Amino acid sequence: MGDGLITTWVEETGTTNSLKVQKIVNGQFAWDEPSLIVSDSPDSLGVNAYREGYLIWVCNRTDLYATKLDPDGNMTNGWAEGGNLIAETNGKNKYSINSMRLNGDLVLAWEDYSMPSYSLRIQIVHNDSSTEWDYGYLVPGTGSYLSYLNMYYVDGYLYFIWKESTSEVPTTLYMQKYDLACNPFWDEPLTIISADISWSDLRFAQTSVGFLIGYRLYTPDNEGFFPDDDLYLQHLNYDGTLWDEPMVICDMDYIASSLNIVPAGGNRFYLTWLDSRQGCEEMGFTYYPYYDVYAQLFDLEVVDNDNDSAAPCPFRLIGNSPNPFNPQTTIEYSLATKSDVEICIYNVRGQRVKKLLSETIPQGHHKVVWDGCSDTGNDVASGVYFYRMKVDGNTVGVRKMLLLK
Repeated sequence: MGDGLITTWVEETGTTNSLKVQKIVNGQFAWDEPSLIVSDSPDSLGVNAYREGYLIWVCNRTDLYATKLDPDGNMTNGWAEGGNLIAETNGKNKYSINSMRLNGDLVLAWEDYSMPSYSLRIQIVHNDSSTEWDYGYLVPGTGSYLSYLNMYYVDGYLYFIWKESTSEVPTTLYMQKYDLACNPFWDEPLTIISADISWSDLRFAQTSVGFLIGYRLYTPDNEGFFPDDDLYLQHLNYDGTLWDEPMVICDMDYIASSLNIVPAGGNRFYLTWLDSRQGCEEMGFTYYPYYDVYAQLFDLEVVDNDNDSAAPCPFRLIGNSPNPFNPQTTIEYSLATKSDVEICIYNVRGQRVKKLLSETIPQGHHKVVWDGCSDTGNDVASGVYFYRMKVDGNTVGVRKMLLLK
């Protein structure tokens, strides 16, 4: 509909509902009156999305509708008054609805639910309001629980991502590649994530060669108080190959969550998350963790050696070994690019006792040894020490170690 903001809403009047649309340009209404899409319906209405002329909504949580509007907010020829029924009840609620414009058509994907079964479907709605299938293409799935997550279109193919679980099999994240007739590209869906422990916080980003996928693995600690949350990245190439192992973003012994992947241009991404590495406050029998926001710049590098795909090297303070130690310990870290690196040792009072490293280091995995001496060359006392790593002036990580004599 050109430049401007499209806003939609449902008006409730007594026992009826009406669906309306208005266009706003430069802070002014573009149409004298809102466009009336559905008038005085006794059914509940829920607007799902507006996609470049296509409006999508759900009636009574079970019937999926769409219509196409011209630049003046009127329904285009061939579309029914009050919208076209895309997917009818069949006794199933419609959830997780996603949509995209594709070559002038509308691609829809949604989750059907009717206790205890789930199913995932795709539908292509053409410009003239006709649909590719009667009720949508059924995505094969055998799990007792299915959930739709995301879809992408790249070079003539739809990439469809969903998760599936049963009482016997852990929750698994799958991807399948379809042509526009929904013929699968791979004989079986590709497994992206499958773990016996709980995982969540899924995030997706598209790269020039595939898809970046972030997630959190959750493991309760031995005492049952705080979980050990680890954040990971995995990359799926368009040809279906994955990194041999997911890349660890954060794997310290504290709560980490709310991972986000923000494009930074090209194949560079900002990774942000919350974690409680600063500790917690005890109040009675309850522990309240202190949360801070952390960020890291990730630069994708794909290594392709025939059938081998490897994860790139991240900016990461890996840890020290041995720990506890006496008389020395080795600190390991990795760099995604050539960077200025500083590693300093601090006592429990926050006083610096040793600047261990301050120089420009090439990309890759590196190690540095601390011999338990201060900047003045004296042996330090037994106790807890912290070491902090900065990359180009930004803190990448802080870890704790114990010197025993």
